[in-house]
Amino acid sequence: MHPHPTPLHPVTLVCPLCGTSFAVFPSQAGRRLYCSKRCAGRVRAGPSRAERLQTQSDRSGGEDACWLFTGSLVGGYGVLHDRDGSVKAHRLAYELAYGPIPAGLQVQHKCPGGGTRACVNPRHLAVGTPVENMRDREDDGRTARGERNGRRTKPDATARGERASCVKLTADSVREIRRAYAAGEADTPTLAARYGVAVSTICMVTLRRTWKHVI
Repeated sequence: MHPHPTPLHPVTLVCPLCGTSFAVFPSQAGRRLYCSKRCAGRVRAGPSRAERLQTQSDRSGGEDACWLFTGSLVGGYGVLHDRDGSVKAHRLAYELAYGPIPAGLQVQHKCPGGGTRACVNPRHLAVGTPVENMRDREDDGRTARGERNGRRTKPDATARGERASCVKLTADSVREIRRAYAAGEADTPTLAARYGVAVSTICMVTLRRTWKHVI
């Protein structure tokens, strides 16, 4: 009788992408390089986020100038998209230079002359609390107030009155509610029942805390 063949023992490999150790049988060692399909898929997906950040940054101004992200911008901030999701370019730049962002803190722009949202130069980035971030925005004049507020500069972008979703009242019914209430013809519960809305809705209308644009 032939002796039973000696069982093959698994060998340990290290994933070249994430550094995770994993075991495979010798017959698989030459074919399997990565610990999981996720890592293998990330390799097939193309350049890494760090590589894309490098190629999509305009660094022509030198080490101390703003490095402007040339890829996708959302709200002025650079954003990298891939199969793993999205990440803001300046946050990625900070993590690559200094390590993980501490819990509860935000990455702030400290660019000379005021924060530049598209900047990804680590020299211009620092972490701080949300309150500190808001204070920096105020100091740099990046908070839209007064005539710079979006409701003033882009009035059509805000859905008000009848253009808002799930609204039962109209401009005409609002005028009638205010007239009837001011004349003492009906109280708020009566008006609420008449128009099929909550009493609080009628109160907000009569106090002009809603439908302010209706005269």
